[in-house]
Amino acid sequence: ILIEGTVGDDFEGDIAIDDLSFLDCQLFDGELPSLITPTLTPPTPTVTPHSCPEGQFVCGAHGECVSLSQVCDFKHDCSDGSDETNCVMEICDFEGGVFCGWAVVSPSFSANHAFHWAANQGESIHDGDQNSRPTNDHTLNSTKGWYMYADSSNGDYRQTSDLQTPVISSTGPHCTLIFWYHMSGFTVGTLQVLLRHKNITHVAWSQTGNQGNRWRRAEVFLGLSNDFQVVFRAKRGISYMGDVVIDDVSFQDCSPVLPSNQPCTSEQFACANGHCIPHHNLCDFINHCGDNSDENPFICKGFSGRCNFEFDLCSWCQCRHDNFDWLIKVGSTPTVGTGPSSDHTLRDHSGHYLYLESSFPQAVGDTACVIGPLLSKRSSQCKMRFYFHMSGEGIGTLSVFIKTEGVLHLLLNLTGDQGNYWQMKELQLSSSTDFQVVFEGKVGHSEKGDICLDDITFSPGCLLFPLASATDITPPVPPT
Repeated sequence: ILIEGTVGDDFEGDIAIDDLSFLDCQLFDGELPSLITPTLTPPTPTVTPHSCPEGQFVCGAHGECVSLSQVCDFKHDCSDGSDETNCVMEICDFEGGVFCGWAVVSPSFSANHAFHWAANQGESIHDGDQNSRPTNDHTLNSTKGWYMYADSSNGDYRQTSDLQTPVISSTGPHCTLIFWYHMSGFTVGTLQVLLRHKNITHVAWSQTGNQGNRWRRAEVFLGLSNDFQVVFRAKRGISYMGDVVIDDVSFQDCSPVLPSNQPCTSEQFACANGHCIPHHNLCDFINHCGDNSDENPFICKGFSGRCNFEFDLCSWCQCRHDNFDWLIKVGSTPTVGTGPSSDHTLRDHSGHYLYLESSFPQAVGDTACVIGPLLSKRSSQCKMRFYFHMSGEGIGTLSVFIKTEGVLHLLLNLTGDQGNYWQMKELQLSSSTDFQVVFEGKVGHSEKGDICLDDITFSPGCLLFPLASATDITPPVPPT
């Protein structure tokens, strides 16, 4: 007879027993008989006859073979789709408690009540636990809807649990991981997205602490990658008050680009490997071709003003008449609860980006601005793309201006938390006189307000003014 006590969801729940007795029972001094399990001969596995060469995947459909590099690439290469059967699903809402190919990896020492990922519903929440995890899922907005969560009622401080994909063989240049997360509670821990290639793992996204009792959207740009795994790592906080929850996980535009059998059109760029890509994808710091030939430095010399801030400010300059300067940063920003985990270009801890530090000695309302090269009024169909990251409860304002003859004209104004992920903006630029682009960041009401920029590019229609200089000679005039 074994009596077992199990810890519940709260510290107000002690279990006690007393006055244990056996009536009309005779004690046995010997040892219990061992459990004898009959030896079973496993059946010989049946192997479907095939003629596939070694190193190729055998499709379920008779006579079909595909390369192993085409298994788990979000594209059905076998006619029956069997090459994607044991892979992570492109879209997963966890309804019915289905894991969609995601696997829970628990520490070797974990027991039944360790901190670990599990599928559950809002209707299973106990009284008093409503502020620790969501009552409704994100998909159905219902108590009957499912999500994945790591229950902080279990485990110890800083204990982790991983939810990971099988190895993904390859992805396309626009591949993006999109998911919704919920982190509510006084002592909620950390949620990270890790990218693992063989034995190398780096943090691509991270969020720590209470984010309010609501679902939040997140994106992680994966781009063109090979033989890697995506891992959601939940890290427990200091107490049971705050679960880590995710829902509606999807891989968007992740199918690899197929080489074209047709010659590239006049509106396409011919990659060195035979792929064709649109001209507007040239020199944007993203490997669209797969061999980086679209980012060839000789080709990209003709694209003015582009900068990924890996080495310096390129042709951008700090303004002279602001309160402080933008900084170039590598890795995450110093303040917890704001800023990205990595840059947008390289998407790892070695990449650089431009950022505005909102902590002391900066004060609320202080501004910092950078100004771009002087562009000609003859520019035609001129567009500027850039990536920004504005996450934190104290985010101020990011403004983009066109500066002409000393006057600033507002193009874009973003205020407050925009989400914990890199986002792209594209702005049309035109002016009857020669002009420059100005980025201005304004400090918000708390130190959790870092504003970040990366991968600024201009279209070929943006023409440099002859003998132009990016120096900021005249003080800016208030915007019109």
